[in-house]
Amino acid sequence: MLLTDNLYEKVLLDPINRGFTDLKIVSGYASAPMVSNHFETIKEKKLEIHSIELVVGMAPKDGIYISDHQGFIDSKQTIYPNQFDCKYVFHPPAVHSKLYIWNNAKGDVEAYIGSANYTQNAFIRRGNEEVLSLCDGTSALNYFKYLDPKTVYCDYSEVEENLLIYTREDLLKQAKRKQDEINQDETLADSSIGQSIKLSLLSVQKGGEVPARSGLNWGHRGTRDRNEAYLSVPSKIYKTDFFPPIGEVFSLITDDNKTILCVIAQENGKAIQSTQNNSYMGEYFRNRLGLASGQYVTKEDLLKYGRTDVEISKIDDNTYSLDFSPYS
Repeated sequence: MLLTDNLYEKVLLDPINRGFTDLKIVSGYASAPMVSNHFETIKEKKLEIHSIELVVGMAPKDGIYISDHQGFIDSKQTIYPNQFDCKYVFHPPAVHSKLYIWNNAKGDVEAYIGSANYTQNAFIRRGNEEVLSLCDGTSALNYFKYLDPKTVYCDYSEVEENLLIYTREDLLKQAKRKQDEINQDETLADSSIGQSIKLSLLSVQKGGEVPARSGLNWGHRGTRDRNEAYLSVPSKIYKTDFFPPIGEVFSLITDDNKTILCVIAQENGKAIQSTQNNSYMGEYFRNRLGLASGQYVTKEDLLKYGRTDVEISKIDDNTYSLDFSPYS
């Protein structure tokens, strides 16, 4: 049976309804936003899954974005502990396979093989035609086990010394080169990749102050977590193609080398929130400002720090850079 449409539902969700609880993936390329999207969709649909084990196959040849590397580690260690694990093929030859293997405690196995990498580009955006087909489950499981000695955990101490990890600076230069190519060649499709925008942390409507119950102080309402926060996105920006559609996960790499998994959310896409727990965003900014956890943020705090806005640069449809360094 060849599957060409609704791959997300048919391959990544429907097997759970048939009693499968554990997913093993071999994918040439994979992204941390896809991991978050998958887990959050499972939670939203009130489905139950025990584990997802991911093997990223092309790492020894093509390297990995720092945002994905950090995102995989965070997903394994703190965001989805005991549910998510990730390994990289560590030595050549690289593995270009795309294989999805479901199993459960009873020993049932269901597997799919095809062209779709474990990325949002393959399962959500569908910029290219992708196919997956049922295959022999036992052979697929044996192949997954065969690869295991060739892999290392994503949080292995020597990964960054032995695999090519593209830094934030590398990715910004790469995006700039792509935008330069677009500017020089009118036949190329226009794109916001390589472009930057600034988002104010102050509110014009509130007299140039930090909003009292939104933005960085979103959690200062009732009994909510005081760290809950979001970055406000003006409609004139969200109506462009700069950010992904509402609900689609993307990585935000910060100037101090952190990665925050985010989504565009709320009415009319007016907010950038951290996924799973929207207090992560507030914790990050309070830490940068030298404030206590959950502390109310004021304009004076931002002025003392040396900046009242953030600059966001688009690296690709799933990866962005955030600069919150103080102005000199």
